[in-house]
Amino acid sequence: MYPVKDASPEIVAMYFSFLLPSVLQKFIIFSVIGFGISFILYLRVRLYKKAIVTFDSNQINITGESLQLKIDVATIKKITFIDDSREVSGQLHEKFIVYFQQRKEKSIRIRLSHYIQSEYFMDEFLKYPNVEYDFSNVEISPDLENEI
Repeated sequence: MYPVKDASPEIVAMYFSFLLPSVLQKFIIFSVIGFGISFILYLRVRLYKKAIVTFDSNQINITGESLQLKIDVATIKKITFIDDSREVSGQLHEKFIVYFQQRKEKSIRIRLSHYIQSEYFMDEFLKYPNVEYDFSNVEISPDLENEI
């Protein structure tokens, strides 16, 4: 739409409908529709949902508005703690993430809303025996293909 970038919306619509080939018009329309659908799905699947995590002796409960998970400690293969704090334009952005890798199930990623709670959170996890732990300061998904 570069030739009519400074024109009125009516001229742009006329340029689009009369001067562009129909193949290009269909491609643009399907691209806009596909982008909209992809954006909605991305927001639905990938955004963090607020939840409360409680620790029992043999189970971890994650309860939120649209989320109800009960994770048996026996199914947890590995827990990765990631401290992804970094300085951006002179301000420190603190972020703490925990990955659960489960045996034969999907992985779960939790990001704490308050960085100050990270030490308490790690202490609660370290109480569970027979679970492998990993500590990192770079945000990568240890089990990207099985992550939920």
